[in-house]
Amino acid sequence: MKPVTGTTTDSERTPSPDSVPKGRLRAGYAVFGALVSIKIVEYLIATAVRTGDWPYLTALALISAGLIVYYFKHIYQLWGRGKHDE
Repeated sequence: MKPVTGTTTDSERTPSPDSVPKGRLRAGYAVFGALVSIKIVEYLIATAVRTGDWPYLTALALISAGLIVYYFKHIYQLWGRGKHDE
């Protein structure tokens, strides 16, 4: 099936690793590492604390969600130029 004129395919939208600035890649890896660390802490809290753990788990979940939405879903682009724009 031939794509409609004026549309882009996934391969055209997805930048190659060589075209992404190294600072962005480092930031992505740092955020990924932070998310892994947060998940480990969440697991430790969930297994060690039997009562009253929901505020801590909620706070960590909100931090994780914020990191994902900002860095991987690029929500800052909805309001114009973000600090990652060049």
